[in-house]
Amino acid sequence: MKKIVKRAARLLLAVLVCSFLAACGSSADVNHSDAGGTEGTQTAPGKGATKIGVLLVGTRDDYGYNQALYNGCIQSGEDLGVEIMIKESVPEDSSSQAVMEQMISAGCTIIYATSYGHREYAELVAQEHPEVAFFCSNETGQAMDNISALVTYGWDSAYVNGVCAGLMTKTNEIGFIASFQIPVVMHSINAFALGVQSVNPDATVHVVFTGSWDDVGSQTDAVNAMASQNIDCIAQYQDYTKTICEMCEAAGIYVVGYHIDGSDIAPNTFITGTIDICTKQTEVFRETIEGNFPAGIVSGGYPEGMTGNAPCGACVPDDVKAVVEDTVEMMKEGTFEVFAGPIYKQDGTIAYEEGYTPTTEEILGMDFLVQGVVGLDN
Repeated sequence: MKKIVKRAARLLLAVLVCSFLAACGSSADVNHSDAGGTEGTQTAPGKGATKIGVLLVGTRDDYGYNQALYNGCIQSGEDLGVEIMIKESVPEDSSSQAVMEQMISAGCTIIYATSYGHREYAELVAQEHPEVAFFCSNETGQAMDNISALVTYGWDSAYVNGVCAGLMTKTNEIGFIASFQIPVVMHSINAFALGVQSVNPDATVHVVFTGSWDDVGSQTDAVNAMASQNIDCIAQYQDYTKTICEMCEAAGIYVVGYHIDGSDIAPNTFITGTIDICTKQTEVFRETIEGNFPAGIVSGGYPEGMTGNAPCGACVPDDVKAVVEDTVEMMKEGTFEVFAGPIYKQDGTIAYEEGYTPTTEEILGMDFLVQGVVGLDN
């Protein structure tokens, strides 16, 4: 109901604004490139920024999403010579809106709201502050002149993780601890499973959804349950990865990390993992400061340098490392399509016919699990 009220309010605001602009005639036209401060024009969002505000949904030491972003943003600040103001553990609710307002009051003219659920609140703040540039991780929502989405395509790195896991498992039973049943998670599970199957068609991937990005209790229960089912390798799509890595190390279970290299907390069982590469965020921050804010969506995967894989851990033998490294090189070249058909769903029905490669939009809307994955629908 709240969302309906919000949408109605936005629609009313849009109608009033349009009426106002129509009444004002040509003098109301706004140039969103740099206008040099001339009357009737507006400077590009974020131009000349000296402070960047960053909202993290978790803590900086989670050995996952938030730690990767924290480290990346601090590095961006050093590279660009600007101040980085970071607020940790900001919920995906209206309190995030208040945090953004506080950051703007403190002088931040670039805001990076990093969690999926922050977007709708960033839009509300962006409407009130057209001079501020907003970056989000969620590409869905209103198209606005001062909002850009930084979207990483993670299926390439997930496939590499699967290749490594498929070669390392001894029981052919592999676990995957996921968060929510949303497309970005579903296509990562599927890419991982396809990577496993490419080197080990006898292996099965068992998926559990925790309904959270970082609930330690659910993660603990999932690891314990998997350990009792003869699963000897566990991958994950979680923001907070520390608990899973530490538990797998204690139990002697191979572990695949996510967002950051977790080998120092699981030195004997960490095999590889997706890592977030933040050079692109520094690039778009620089463009924004220079007056060239990239409104819309900035996206990419391995070929664009927006994702990668951690080096194979000490437990990975040289012959497996060689296969993984060859797969990484293939991903960097951008010549391999992870979801090229034929691809089958869990129930055996065809998802993508032989010879067909789904579009990026189709992958981003993926709502099924592939054959060879156990969980959710079977």
